[in-house]
Amino acid sequence: MKKLTALLLALTMVVSPLCIGSKATKASAATVETYIGDLKVSKVNNIWNEPTINTMILLTPGQSINALYYTRLIAVYNSTLGCYVVTEKVATHCSSTSTVPSNGIGLAFNYAPISGNSYSNSFALENWPIWNKIRVGDKLKLSGIDVTNKTISTSGTWASSSFVSNAKISVTTVRDSSTPKTAYSDKVIVAMGDSVTSGGAWTEAISDRFNANVINSGFGGDTSTNFYNYRYQKHVAAYNPDIVFVEFGVNDALTYKGTAAGIETYKTTLRNIYKSNTALGATTVFITPNNIRVADYDGPSYSAYGGLQGYLDAFLGSMVSVAKELGCHCIDIYTLWKTNKYVEAGYIIDFGHPSTQGYAANIKYIGDYLETNMADIAGVTGVSAPSVTAPAGVDYGSAVSVSWGAVADAASYKYEATLHMGEKDITDNSVVYSGTTTATSVMIPAQTKGKYLDIKITAVGADSSNSSVKTVMLGYPTAYPTDIKYLALAEINGSAMNSTSMVWTASKGSTFSSLYWAVAVCSPNKDGTYTVKEKHEHGQAKSVTVTGNDLLYAVHGSFANASYANEIKVGDTIEFCGLYLSMANTISPKAYVKLNGGELLYPTDLTLNDPTLKLGNGMLDGVKKNTSVDDLKAVFNEDKAFITVKDAKGNVVTSNVVGTGFTVNLTVNGTELKSYQVVIRGDVTGDGSISATDYIAVKSALSNTFKLEGAYEMAADTDGDGSVSSTDYITLRFAIATA
Repeated sequence: MKKLTALLLALTMVVSPLCIGSKATKASAATVETYIGDLKVSKVNNIWNEPTINTMILLTPGQSINALYYTRLIAVYNSTLGCYVVTEKVATHCSSTSTVPSNGIGLAFNYAPISGNSYSNSFALENWPIWNKIRVGDKLKLSGIDVTNKTISTSGTWASSSFVSNAKISVTTVRDSSTPKTAYSDKVIVAMGDSVTSGGAWTEAISDRFNANVINSGFGGDTSTNFYNYRYQKHVAAYNPDIVFVEFGVNDALTYKGTAAGIETYKTTLRNIYKSNTALGATTVFITPNNIRVADYDGPSYSAYGGLQGYLDAFLGSMVSVAKELGCHCIDIYTLWKTNKYVEAGYIIDFGHPSTQGYAANIKYIGDYLETNMADIAGVTGVSAPSVTAPAGVDYGSAVSVSWGAVADAASYKYEATLHMGEKDITDNSVVYSGTTTATSVMIPAQTKGKYLDIKITAVGADSSNSSVKTVMLGYPTAYPTDIKYLALAEINGSAMNSTSMVWTASKGSTFSSLYWAVAVCSPNKDGTYTVKEKHEHGQAKSVTVTGNDLLYAVHGSFANASYANEIKVGDTIEFCGLYLSMANTISPKAYVKLNGGELLYPTDLTLNDPTLKLGNGMLDGVKKNTSVDDLKAVFNEDKAFITVKDAKGNVVTSNVVGTGFTVNLTVNGTELKSYQVVIRGDVTGDGSISATDYIAVKSALSNTFKLEGAYEMAADTDGDGSVSSTDYITLRFAIATA
């Protein structure tokens, strides 16, 4: 949820372990230590809201803070271990009071990475994954930090782009290896949500309770739709999770301001999240948000629902109904809060963020639900499901290495690889590799076609079995092809204002309206390709809505090689290489588009990207002297593969300089479609340079002892007035003399 105001942060330290209980200690026996990375520190002691740079503040002995929108910890120096040991940790929104002891340090971290839909706060993004794993008992070692003198190593100007922190704290986790494992212990669990997730530390409490690791991917202020469109791939899918917690709703409801359409959009997004999670092989657990103080946001826009509370009832109740529709779990925190009147009891710290008591109630309710439903959520029925590791994507021709952890009581493992030709729910599929092994790894043979491999590993016990599925994206291009014609694919579901090549899907939920785009609406085929069923030309006003499984492919008129897109027509076949809709709209950095197998993306003419040159009437005028073949090809928008350069005798040249009378040719499949003669003003002899021989040639032409024609005559016309005269001779001679 969004902060109502930026709080002024006074000097009183707020620390309690995981928002609940008193100070905690770690078990000392049977520990395992793992270095997890470095935290960067940006400031010492001062606490404030800084809009241009995120803060990781080091607190020295005697310091304390009251900072509800910071996560905080205290660590005490252990002379035997030679490092600081974390004794307390508290999350954003949670309050208690503590002061940094004489032999300790404090850390306060303002995690605020959002800037629109960008990831501008690299400082926060770098620290957050490490900070999220720190527990009481972990070890900290300082570098570039002088606690006594209260200084840290930095460069540049604070709060500016030049600021760099060289102050680091290495973090080593210390875990009690004797703690019994649960069904969640070996699962990859990700929590996606808004600030109640990012700042509540309920993920840490659940991790501790079940000896698991819940990855906190919450983002303060976010909505479900915004997260799914802009953050899902990086902050959920990238982890290849087994279980995904989904906590959104209040920001969504306040954004849609009492509209029924807003509820439907929310429901559609939840279905999309569930679908994407399922494609990853992950179990979805929805979590409704807590109730809020509705008076802060109520108004006439909610009158159709009897006020904001009624709208929240309908809005957040729709998450419960979607969960029932999809047959997945839903932990209904909203109903818990309304039933027990937690808002009225003061379980919030502002308009809606839970207080320490509020989080304690949530943590118990979530934990009890996960305990009761552990077998179903974690997929445990007898033999446990194997924890499978596989690459997210491989290019064609590369085998796929798959491994998994040994499962207790499993006598053997079955493996099966299913090849999907395109998007998983709408195209053909077939089993391409299968078998049984007693090992814990297998190599899936390389594929040369298709888009996904679903790799299913089944642990087989004496009287039960259990399976896990991981999806690998195929043909994930690491470079653009060199043997076919293609268009680079820059983005998916972006802005129609960008000058790019993009795909637009029905999940975008809006109309593509534009003028300067060539647009093709495409329907999917069973083999993974798409057929063009509508074409809207560049320069024509258009308003197109995409439905179902169709895609809209659009190329802006200013995009490189946009002329290729103008060749697309109804009935053509398009293949989107490096675009994976079934994997949360993942797009490879080298994604590209093939039209009709990559054979018909041909330009029909040459076009210039250099405004100092002129192309027309069979001439390329204005080329500079000493221009190389490569430099000449570079002045055109078209791919160099379509451009050949020949000398005046018709021989193809690939190096050295070009001269007047050379030709630059648009060549497709060995056929020259267009040819233009090069004109270098002053280069009358065609050797690419300007010298005495050139003005002698002009003088001879003026005395009628030598005839100049075509490109050579234009080259002699140095002043560009349309005729060769003594002025041109004088101009040329003077230019040579003063060169």
